Amino acid sequence: MVTNNKLQILAIALLLGLGIVFCGSGCSTLQIANPNNALPTASSAKQSFGEYQVRLQSHFGKGKTFQGPIDGPITVQTALERSGAVEEYRAMEITLMRVVKENGQPLKLPVIYRGSKKTVRPEQDYALHPNDVIVVTAKSNNPLDKFVNALSPTK
Repeated sequence: MVTNNKLQILAIALLLGLGIVFCGSGCSTLQIANPNNALPTASSAKQSFGEYQVRLQSHFGKGKTFQGPIDGPITVQTALERSGAVEEYRAMEITLMRVVKENGQPLKLPVIYRGSKKTVRPEQDYALHPNDVIVVTAKSNNPLDKFVNALSPTK
C-alpha cells in the first residue's frame, strides 16, 4: 500500500525529472528571443575577456609594444605570432610577467623559444590571463655578441 507521503515524493521527483529533460532538450521554441530579434553582429560575437601586451625590446633604438585582446584561449605562441615577434626576431629571450591575483605579487615565467622551429616549448606555452605582459628581447648568436654578453656583469 502506497502512502500519501510517498505519492507526493514520487510526484515531485517526476516533475523535477521532466523539468530537467524539458530544459535540457534544446528545443528552439523554448529559447529566449532577442528583444529586437536581431542576429548577433561580429562585434558582439567576438567578446574580449581582457587584454595582454607584448613588449618587443631592441638593443638599438626604441622598442615596440603590441596590445591585443584576449578573445578566446590565447597562449604565448599565439600572442607572439599576432604581435609579429616571430617574423621580427630569429632568436629571442622571452619572459611572461603576471601579477598573482590572490596576493598581488609579480610572477616571472621564463619561456624558451626555439628559433629553428619558430615556436616556444610546448610545456611553456602558457595560457594568457588579462593584463599579462610578454617581454621579448632580441638575442644575437654571433660570436662578438656572445663575447660582450660574457663580459657583462648584468646577466
